[in-house]
Amino acid sequence: MEVLYPTRQKWLRGSFFLLTVLSVGGIGRAVHAEKAAPLQTQQEEAPEEKNDTTIANQLEFAVGENRTVSAIDVKNYSEGSPGIVDVKLTSDKTKFVLVGLKPGTSSLLLIKRDGQIVNWKINIFAYPPQIIEQELRQLIRDIARVRLRRMGSRFFLEGSVANEQELTRIKRIVSLYPWQVESLVEVGSDTTDRQTNIRIDFFFIQYNRSSGYIFGINWPKYIGTSDTFTANASYDFLKNSISAKTTIVNQPLPSLDIAANYGWVKVVKQATVITTSGTEAKFYNGGEQNFPTTTATSNSIQKISFGTSLTVLPRFYPVTRDLEINMNAEVSDLTPSIAGTVLPGRQLSNLSTLVKIRLGQSLLLTAINTQSQRHTNKGLPLFSQIPILGPLFSSQNNMDEELEGAVFIVPSVVDSPLRNTIDIVQKALEEYEDYSGRIKGMEIYNRQPWSGPSS
Repeated sequence: MEVLYPTRQKWLRGSFFLLTVLSVGGIGRAVHAEKAAPLQTQQEEAPEEKNDTTIANQLEFAVGENRTVSAIDVKNYSEGSPGIVDVKLTSDKTKFVLVGLKPGTSSLLLIKRDGQIVNWKINIFAYPPQIIEQELRQLIRDIARVRLRRMGSRFFLEGSVANEQELTRIKRIVSLYPWQVESLVEVGSDTTDRQTNIRIDFFFIQYNRSSGYIFGINWPKYIGTSDTFTANASYDFLKNSISAKTTIVNQPLPSLDIAANYGWVKVVKQATVITTSGTEAKFYNGGEQNFPTTTATSNSIQKISFGTSLTVLPRFYPVTRDLEINMNAEVSDLTPSIAGTVLPGRQLSNLSTLVKIRLGQSLLLTAINTQSQRHTNKGLPLFSQIPILGPLFSSQNNMDEELEGAVFIVPSVVDSPLRNTIDIVQKALEEYEDYSGRIKGMEIYNRQPWSGPSS
């Protein structure tokens, strides 16, 4: 039997304890290694994530101008349509320098190291947008209904024009700037124009005076002709009687002319039309007279119209406070018939014009002042031309006429009614009930053009 001394026994216990600790530590590290090994393998087997996002950008500049694009982390790049943009890489390979060569559209595709794709759409124009904007504002300055709108480096002309001539002008302006300016202008009125009510008062004033006389001895044209005397004879067999009739057709003796005439006419007409800006309005007030006419083969009815016909097309420009009016007006009145016919004459005034005035101003559209004198002398040759004694051998006819007239318009913008609509109708009905044949003092509507404030 082996005896263990105390000193050796203590040494053996310490060695056993040390071996136990080392064994436990090794087992722990082995277990930890077994648990960590699958995670490390999983991380090594996981595929590398890539960023395949595509970003779209846009560049717009003129021919000869330069732009730069970042080239950091760019692995590859590709240029679109050649000859439109010159693409160069700086010496430090951090930026692309783009130079516009000619008008057109191209692209630049950048592929970065992380897989991200950046696509640049490049529009090259012939002129810089700042210069184009200045030139367009100068060219359309006198066309108030056309507005300029800018979206990026492109420009749009919006609004309306009055006729085809103005539309042709707009198209020629657009053709000067291809790829950069587009036209949305139309002939007529747009919704912006039709938001304003326009009142137009049309005044027609005319004065006419005429006078004349016929004085002298009216001598016959023929003496001793076969047409001077006519004779007719008839026999009645039932009554057994004869009847005869002699007629002097052309008076062989002279007659005395001592007639004179004098008269005057004054006419005033007012027509009021309310319409929206850019919308044509028509007004007619008058009538027709029917007169029978007879020809060699048939009978018919001749219609003669008279009255006031008015056609207006107003356009209001809120920015400049100007008003453009395209007007066609016709005023006609019947005149007494000329001797030898039953058909009356017609006095006619016609006006067609395009004017531009300030809001609230009145304008004289047309004026007329005429004087005419007609003098005829009918009598015996030579003797009728003797001074002082001439009227004894002739008949003198003299006619003087004077005419003066004018046409005025007074436009105004109707922002709000002056009175309640029901009050206007009620007042008109009350005046209708009170009317007893006297027009003076009756006022169905306010004849004075309204010039109230307008914003």
